[in-house]
Amino acid sequence: MKINHNAQTPNGKWRWRDPVTGSYITNFSAQKLTEAVRRFLSSNGRDSMSEDAIESAVCEQMGLKPPYCESTTATPTIGVTFETLGRFFTTAKNWILGGANLAPMMIVNHRASICATCPRNVRAGGCASCDTRLSEVTAMDGILPEARKPEMADRLHNCSQCGCRLNLKVQLPVDAYEEDSTNYPEWCWVTKERG
Repeated sequence: MKINHNAQTPNGKWRWRDPVTGSYITNFSAQKLTEAVRRFLSSNGRDSMSEDAIESAVCEQMGLKPPYCESTTATPTIGVTFETLGRFFTTAKNWILGGANLAPMMIVNHRASICATCPRNVRAGGCASCDTRLSEVTAMDGILPEARKPEMADRLHNCSQCGCRLNLKVQLPVDAYEEDSTNYPEWCWVTKERG
């Protein structure tokens, strides 16, 4: 996977996430981002990465496809639609209101901290006052008691990897995702918890 250097900058900036520290390096220029990543790795005594490897990581982490990247081999994303959010909400609502066990708050907050900085954490686009479906999306979080809200609840939106509402997704125990066949990135808490 390679960055298309003739494409516009996606969503404001190109970004690379360090899988070791979780920190981001961003730049408006893909070429300058690649140089910054190389400097970062060198100054931290880490193994160097080729330009192709860095570009591939950027495309993969950001879930980019054409026109931004020249291949469609990124970890497939489901995207965020009203249908995916609605299906997930039904599952989460049945789990939460049905009295099933939820993840401990320490785990919920840890998951939320990962999701808050994830490039797949996206807002549903549009105007909430113009489209009632958008207000319904944010209202989904209202099924949680106030005490169950994660510390970073205001920074959690929707996961473009699986199409779920993140404030609810972080609440469910990992065994609630046994039937989930989504291919999550290596930095995702679902990947880590599944082992």
